[in-house]
Amino acid sequence: VASASAQSQWASATVLPVGNITIGTTGTYTFSIRLYGTTSYAGSVYQRGIGYLYLVKNGTTLIDFQEVIIPFSYNGAVVTYTMVLMSPVLAVGDQITLRLATPSGAPAITLISHPGLRADKTSLVYWRN
Repeated sequence: VASASAQSQWASATVLPVGNITIGTTGTYTFSIRLYGTTSYAGSVYQRGIGYLYLVKNGTTLIDFQEVIIPFSYNGAVVTYTMVLMSPVLAVGDQITLRLATPSGAPAITLISHPGLRADKTSLVYWRN
C-alpha cells in the first residue's frame, strides 16, 4: 500500500505527454500505459527506484495512483514498464491526464515516442468497459 505522502504529491508530478484525453461517452474506463525510454543514470550497475503514476481527472481530482518500480539501466539501455490503472466511472467531457513522480534526486527519465506502428515507444491504451 502506498503511503499518504505518495498520494499527496500528485499535483507536483510530471504530466506525461500522451496527448489529450477527453471522454466522449459516460462510462467505466480502463487505462493501460507502457512507459518506454532511457534514463540519465551513468552508473555501471543496474539500480531501481520507486515512483508513482497518477491518473487525474479535470486537473483537480486524483482518481488512482500506483507504485511503479523504475529500473535505472546502465549504459543508456532502454527501460520499460507496463501497468493497468483502475477503472473509474467518467462523464462526457472529463479531461484525463497521467502524471509520473520519481524519487527525489533520481536520474531523469526521457520517454521515447516513435511515430507510426512501432512497438518501441511509450504508449497508452484506454477503453470503455
